[in-house]
Amino acid sequence: MATTTTQNENTPPLADRVNSAVSSMVKDDAGNWTLPEDESAPNSEEFKYAVLAERRVRDTQSGYTKSRQKVKELETVNTALTDHVIASATVNLTAEQRTELDSLRVDDPEAWRLKLSGYEAEAVAAQKEKLTEFNSQGVQASKADEVAQAYADFTATTGMALSDDIIDNDLPASFKRDFEGGIIDLSQFIDKAAQYLTKSKVIKGADDTTGKGTDMSKLAGGSEPTQTAKDVDSVQTYESEIF
Repeated sequence: MATTTTQNENTPPLADRVNSAVSSMVKDDAGNWTLPEDESAPNSEEFKYAVLAERRVRDTQSGYTKSRQKVKELETVNTALTDHVIASATVNLTAEQRTELDSLRVDDPEAWRLKLSGYEAEAVAAQKEKLTEFNSQGVQASKADEVAQAYADFTATTGMALSDDIIDNDLPASFKRDFEGGIIDLSQFIDKAAQYLTKSKVIKGADDTTGKGTDMSKLAGGSEPTQTAKDVDSVQTYESEIF
């Protein structure tokens, strides 16, 4: 027991060992974090997993901080630009409108002021509409980037490809419908996709002990259609041709 106590006392705490290992990690040619060879070899798989998990947490925190700073910067710039664009909205008048205003300015100054204010309001509204369109395009582009990054992370984690085509063709339509409807968020959507794509899709019969799935040729009915099936098919074919 004394020997065990001495070994424990001489062994640095796990947290310290993990932090030390994380600090010594380097990126390979593919940009992936790895432990130096002299530190990676003697450690258990559990320890390596803990080191990689800590590395991911730190990278995530760092990325989040940088993202928030960038978002704040862009929000400030966007607000200033929006105010500037709206304030400098140009009233583009036709020749007829200019003639009308010139006449009103002499004959009815109050009507002239109201008419001019209306044209200015229309110009501001047009600018706001255009800015809303730009913001919408920006949101869509941001979401597309977020989804693309989620696909890339999924592939890096599972080794399986994930794309819009795979989602449309290989996943239940309810997954995408719930995501687009806001019932589940992107991370939940990716988790559901991962679970679905990684689970076995082999149909096994109740008496299947080979693990190869059900032999469809042994199902009731045989490989040749019955006479009744042929008769029904003939009637359906006739009806489709007539009607």
